Amino acid sequence: MVSPTVVASCLALLAPARGFVSPIVTRTPGAQIAATSRASSVRHRAVARRGDLSMRKTGKFVLSKKALNDDSGPTSITVDMKSGEMIKEEKKEAPKEEMAKAGPGLLEPDMELFCKAAADGNALGDCPFTHYVHMVLQYKGLPFKLTPVAPDAKPDWLVEDYEGQMPCLVDSKEAYTESANIVDYIEYFYPEPTLSIKDSDAVAKAKEVTSGVFGALAKCIKNLNPKEDPMLIADAMAELKKVDAFLKKGKGPYLCGEELTLADCSFAPKLYHASTCLAHFKNTVISPDLESLHKYMDAIYSHEAFTKSSYPPDVIVWGWNNARGTQAK
Repeated sequence: MVSPTVVASCLALLAPARGFVSPIVTRTPGAQIAATSRASSVRHRAVARRGDLSMRKTGKFVLSKKALNDDSGPTSITVDMKSGEMIKEEKKEAPKEEMAKAGPGLLEPDMELFCKAAADGNALGDCPFTHYVHMVLQYKGLPFKLTPVAPDAKPDWLVEDYEGQMPCLVDSKEAYTESANIVDYIEYFYPEPTLSIKDSDAVAKAKEVTSGVFGALAKCIKNLNPKEDPMLIADAMAELKKVDAFLKKGKGPYLCGEELTLADCSFAPKLYHASTCLAHFKNTVISPDLESLHKYMDAIYSHEAFTKSSYPPDVIVWGWNNARGTQAK
């Protein structure tokens, strides 16, 4: 794998470009980095105010920076992966009208959200991470095209450049993957109405308290050994009890109080999966004793951002049947 030192030195080549921030040393809403390492390829993608870096095992990689504030076009620099030395630099002209205006809140959205399709290959699928992004887009009222995609129908560019990852948001001809990165991008460039609050500690605590729910649910639902069900169901319920206790201490109706936040948009889809799957696969309901959690479910499930981005329970069941390997042939 290419060392961070080499990557940092290569990114430094683009540092003078206006608006570029090295994701190696800085992580802000305008500079996100997502990295994956596979046996067949090594690819790092850094999104930095609409600049990107991609690397593969071809002996070289290309850094590209799209200008934001002037008439110049993108600059591409080809770099040797071992030495970190620049092989060539190429500047391209681009029409001024195609260059985005810099700064949050000034961009005109031209969005398309590629996401998992349901069984028919056309309807919205059950992915809770897509639901997270979708819910944020609906809350902000941003215009976008929703494009559900079947596994065998992914566009070539999505497979070749992004390993087929979805959800994938394309905005102004640039693509972003991984739900957390996508949402950070949306919240930064399209901040109103905001899903962020000043009390960052409250958001961090909400994320911490809810973080164990989906993992416990997945273990429980995927389990096909009835003897292990009682323990796994208890584990899932224990995570939900943590959320109930947290909500009971709060001012509600949402995780961080009266205002919907990114923490809610992330957790609500996972809670929807939990309540649906526990009932369908394990004949178990969320205990009515968890009163605060049930009040939260009533509030979040009826929120317009949730209802406009949701899918029927049978789609969730279909998705988890696939995960369990129990889908009817």
